[in-house]
Amino acid sequence: FAPSQLSYSGNDLSSLRLTAVAQNDSLHMDLSSTAQGAELDLHAEGPWPEPGDSLALQFDLALVQLHLHELGFTPQVLNTEGRVTGRLALMPDQRGRIALQAPGLRVFNNERSFTFEHLSLNGLLDVDSTAVELDCDVARVAYHANLSIDSTVALMRGRLLSAFQEPYAFTPPPGRRIDLKVDLPGTQRLASLLLPELRAMEVKRFEGHYDSDHDSLLLNLDIPLIDLAGIEVEGLTIDLHAAGPDLEGELAVLHVKRDSLHLDDLVLHATNAPGALRTSLRLRDGETDRYRIGVDLRREDGIPVMHVQEDLVLDRRKWEALVGNALYLDPKGLRAVDLLLRSGEQRVELRTANDGNHLDFAGFELANITGLVRSAD
Repeated sequence: FAPSQLSYSGNDLSSLRLTAVAQNDSLHMDLSSTAQGAELDLHAEGPWPEPGDSLALQFDLALVQLHLHELGFTPQVLNTEGRVTGRLALMPDQRGRIALQAPGLRVFNNERSFTFEHLSLNGLLDVDSTAVELDCDVARVAYHANLSIDSTVALMRGRLLSAFQEPYAFTPPPGRRIDLKVDLPGTQRLASLLLPELRAMEVKRFEGHYDSDHDSLLLNLDIPLIDLAGIEVEGLTIDLHAAGPDLEGELAVLHVKRDSLHLDDLVLHATNAPGALRTSLRLRDGETDRYRIGVDLRREDGIPVMHVQEDLVLDRRKWEALVGNALYLDPKGLRAVDLLLRSGEQRVELRTANDGNHLDFAGFELANITGLVRSAD
């Protein structure tokens, strides 16, 4: 195959050449290109597959230069060069297996460069199993599930949505397990190439597990530091635990900083209740709440409904909401019912009238809002 004219994303790839030879019981293929920004040589060979068998190939890919941004694959300048070798098996029914190695692969742009000392990837997609094992300088990922990808997505979606239904009626399939563990010892070295605004990043823990025999789901994420585009986040943790009909999750952040402005000691806690999700957002000074805002979410006749919990704290001052308050998040328009918050002489009310929604304030102090963010000055 030798096209007289070929272009992709504005790049001239007319130098592309593909040769395939079937000899005896083997298949040999060569693909080459000398195009600017897409110069490569690929050789692959393997046995000729019998009907119903997989197509198994050994490959050797030499990337002389590959400009991913110019080819439209990345939003920023990113280039790669090096050698990738491995095995690929394509099986019927969209199943497959891959094993590759790329020590010495270089990824770079106009300002930064990173070269892998070691990089190996093993992957499996099958009707009843999925596996990904990545081991390289900046990441170690181990994912195993005795389900296909489609079945995993459907299982997790059904499991999480059922936690908000009353009664809980989810029946997990027996003997199914999903395990994920991610170690990122040097993520920033490569991530800064993909995200130039990333100044620092530390990931201490990233794990997830599901056991269908106990209908138990666990997710833990611990990121001590992220500095992205001048916004510094310290002490970010996410913990999720679901067992049977019970679900509990928490997101916590020690500090969020931007220049002299900062948020401190923020905790978002969520649990499920019959037919609803109960959330509570807190900003604390030690054991004292500076802010505490709780919201319940449920569905009524297919429409999402938000209820503000009656006991609130804004800028260390206690507030209360009417017991029956509700905000209907109808796609046809918001509708408020008894959505009144008050503290002494201060009042905030969202009213829905025939001419639309109205937000009324009485004696409201701006410190209730501005106190969320502090200044180091």
